[in-house]
Amino acid sequence: MRTILKTIVTFSILLMAMTVFAADQVSIIPPYNVAAYDTAIERLYAHQPATQKLEYFSAAFLGQRYLNGALGEGMEGEFDQSPLYRTDAFDCMTYVSTVLALINANDLQTFKQMIKKNKL
Repeated sequence: MRTILKTIVTFSILLMAMTVFAADQVSIIPPYNVAAYDTAIERLYAHQPATQKLEYFSAAFLGQRYLNGALGEGMEGEFDQSPLYRTDAFDCMTYVSTVLALINANDLQTFKQMIKKNKL
């Protein structure tokens, strides 16, 4: 039952992301700043409601720019030094994985662990 619920939530988020990003035009994104992303994530956790986490976290990134292939292996990556996560631009899968990691964590450190776990 839990797997079915996760699948439904993931699919719903993906559909929402596709709807939001389909109308946006692709633009050039400046170099990434992990400290700024960390601050944005911490700010989200500081103001999150006790209920309705899905709505809160998914709404937090609506309107951000589209960037195809937004994620990589991080600064220490062997092949792609794009960030492991970001808050300034998304593609559909980046949006979904970010929202799911936020929902399943309660702080920045756990969020980072969830992002790494989902990348495996």
